[in-house]
Amino acid sequence: MGQETQELQKALNESLDLSQFLQLHKGQMVQPDIGAQIEALRKERKLKKAELARRAGMSEYYLYQILKGHRKPSRDTILCLCLSLSCSETERKMLLEKSGYADLYVRVKRDAIFKYAFQEGWNCQQVNDALYECGEPLVNA
Repeated sequence: MGQETQELQKALNESLDLSQFLQLHKGQMVQPDIGAQIEALRKERKLKKAELARRAGMSEYYLYQILKGHRKPSRDTILCLCLSLSCSETERKMLLEKSGYADLYVRVKRDAIFKYAFQEGWNCQQVNDALYECGEPLVNA
């Protein structure tokens, strides 16, 4: 998988040239464009783009922009896409990581709601209902 984050941090600390560091370690950097990974999962599940957009509670146009790499989805949007794609925990963690976001953390109320949603196979509307009941901001609001 590459260098551990601590090793990468050490290399950055010891680097005298930022451009050289970034070039040398470009394969280790988080890739903000995850459209290709989402598209691969969508095709694997044999879901039409329109159906994925509907399930995730977003416009088809916005989904197309994400898939083409023109827009970077928020963490909540990625989580809704993961729910809509019935992603495994490994797939969810990969999509979040590649987007530069932290995985779900059970001590954070909002994250606990999402963790429960994945465990129970909820859809995005059910997540929004639970978020509303718990006084949390809604997804895609």
